[in-house]
Amino acid sequence: MKRYIILFFSLCGIVLSPFLSSCQEAKTEAERCSAYYWSTMLEVDTAFLRAHDIGRLYVRYFDVVREKSGKPVSQCYLPLSK
Repeated sequence: MKRYIILFFSLCGIVLSPFLSSCQEAKTEAERCSAYYWSTMLEVDTAFLRAHDIGRLYVRYFDVVREKSGKPVSQCYLPLSK
């Protein structure tokens, strides 16, 4: 009886090992820090970006509004600081 139990678990291990070894996490793009910048004047603080390892910055450049005719137009361009 003991022999059959050992044989059973051995066969289960052999049958299940390909399924268990194929369970791996999918490779994804490396995570990177990013930030949103929502202001009326673009003044980027590069020291802040470096200190927090920010590799991507999303900037609000302008808003889209509708004219009286219903046509969408851009409004409030973001001026760059000097």
